[in-house]
Amino acid sequence: MIAGLIGAWIGHGLLGTWGPSLAGFAIFPAIIGAAIFVFLLGLIFRGLRKEA
Repeated sequence: MIAGLIGAWIGHGLLGTWGPSLAGFAIFPAIIGAAIFVFLLGLIFRGLRKEA
């Protein structure tokens, strides 16, 4: 959940404020940013697990 919030914050900063807003965040950039951030975290942790 924390990773999703961080990704939403990053997506909001990178993609701007287009689309509808909820609680001060533009919904579509927040969803895109959260998905990308969680995906990247998954890749990083998968790589770290294979090295161990």
